[in-house]
Amino acid sequence: MKIVIADDEKLIRQGLAYIVPQMEASDEIVASCADGEEALSYCLREGADVDVLITDVCMPGKDGLDLIAELARLCPHIQTVVMSGYGEFDYVRRAMREGAVDYLLKPLIKNELQAVLERIRQQKKLAAIANEGKRESPMIASIHQDHLLNALFHHNPGVAPEAREYLENGFGIAEGAFRFFAAGVAIDEKADGRFRQADRMLFQYFVRKMAEEALFQQQPACGTVWQGQDDFVVLLFFVPAGDGARESEMMDALKQLLAILSSHVQYPVTIGVSSGAEKFSDMPRLLLEVQAALRARLTIGTGRVIDHEASQRLQRQWNVQPDAFHKVVTATMLGDAEALEKELGVFMDDLYEAGIHPEVLLDIVLRLFLRVESMMEAKGVVRTGEPGSADLGKLLEELRRCPTWSMLEREVRAKLAALSSLIREHARQIKPTFITDAVNYIHEHYQSDLTLAEVADVVGLYPTYLSEQFKQHMGVKFVDYVIQVRMERAKKLLRETNKPSFEICEKVGYATPAHFTKVFKSKVGCTPLEYRESWRGMRKI
Repeated sequence: MKIVIADDEKLIRQGLAYIVPQMEASDEIVASCADGEEALSYCLREGADVDVLITDVCMPGKDGLDLIAELARLCPHIQTVVMSGYGEFDYVRRAMREGAVDYLLKPLIKNELQAVLERIRQQKKLAAIANEGKRESPMIASIHQDHLLNALFHHNPGVAPEAREYLENGFGIAEGAFRFFAAGVAIDEKADGRFRQADRMLFQYFVRKMAEEALFQQQPACGTVWQGQDDFVVLLFFVPAGDGARESEMMDALKQLLAILSSHVQYPVTIGVSSGAEKFSDMPRLLLEVQAALRARLTIGTGRVIDHEASQRLQRQWNVQPDAFHKVVTATMLGDAEALEKELGVFMDDLYEAGIHPEVLLDIVLRLFLRVESMMEAKGVVRTGEPGSADLGKLLEELRRCPTWSMLEREVRAKLAALSSLIREHARQIKPTFITDAVNYIHEHYQSDLTLAEVADVVGLYPTYLSEQFKQHMGVKFVDYVIQVRMERAKKLLRETNKPSFEICEKVGYATPAHFTKVFKSKVGCTPLEYRESWRGMRKI
């Protein structure tokens, strides 16, 4: 293959130029470029014959990301491979979106470079030659393996026999001679980093590649890896029966894999591990145990290897202080955002520290929402478009889609805050008699020099209490509401009469035209005269 290298580090370019021809005599470095512009110019040059571009992501001038994007548009036949250092996986993710087919981690390892180029070579052969009579490509082989193993682990009786035969013949294993262990690798979102479907696919590809290289490439008979149907990559280990040391080595290897993944991906990574099994028919149980272990990260936390036994040891009852539950409900029903934030924080902290089983934990949170729902219904608060007592299954499903504690806490906080806001709005609409009387008095006497003390005396309350209740039920301060009433009346007079501004000023409760004009402009955005002229202009259209 004809290969172009783009990297601003001279030693990297020289190293690749030396290593690549040694690995495969037919591979040739046709250009060694110090930046993206030079590499792009070479690839676009008339008569240039380029099969593969290997580029760094971070270069001065045109970086690797821009280079890959332009080549994908102008030279789609050129396969691009991106190089990146530790902590630069976000660049890799963007590069794969732009069209890169693979990536290499710095410092480069010869075996990894050889494997990447071999994959590209096989894919090019597959594209150039019909499949009939040709060797099956690695890509087709992996798809076939995924199909068989997913059928075996999901107990598909029609395909399971073929899957068992595949494991026995392909890996030289047999029931009774080996114990089987399964593990699943999950990468989760963060509050400030949501995933697109393309992100999930890239992460799964990255996990699969790293697992193959770190665990199974040197000793292929010890296990295999494939893409499961549950949005996580699954690893299957074959451990000789009775070999406890190999089981311990397996756990150590998974911890090393976790460290490698965590060093490259700036998102929470968790590995769940099943117990052992001796029969192929036990594979569905292993998958269920992996799923249970991964769900336990909600309580145990991310960034660790969780075995099935650890998930089973979680508490099955709630030992949190009982009044914590009621304080959250009370704060929500009072519509007190500050109190809700405080009490919910205490409640969630207690839940996390209690080490409760995920299913029990979600049941507690669901009961919290049910209690709030019940009290809202009793108060006549109606809401639409939200999961509630009429759709508890949907609410529970939304909570289950929060695999980590931070995601669950964010979801609960947002939902309760929305309910609390709705309750506050409902309270404003259901106004006490003294608020209604105060509003009526304002509408009847807005022309006079109206004061809070005067209105408070009319409704029989202290001015400070009326001020507080008025703001709560009307959503605005007393003085601002009086101004709103006066401005609406003034606009009506400006539209429907020819009265001069100074007369309207007196009719809406202002002593001087200057003060009236100042307030009108600050609230409406123009002077009374400008408002009248603009209104008349619209009427003529």
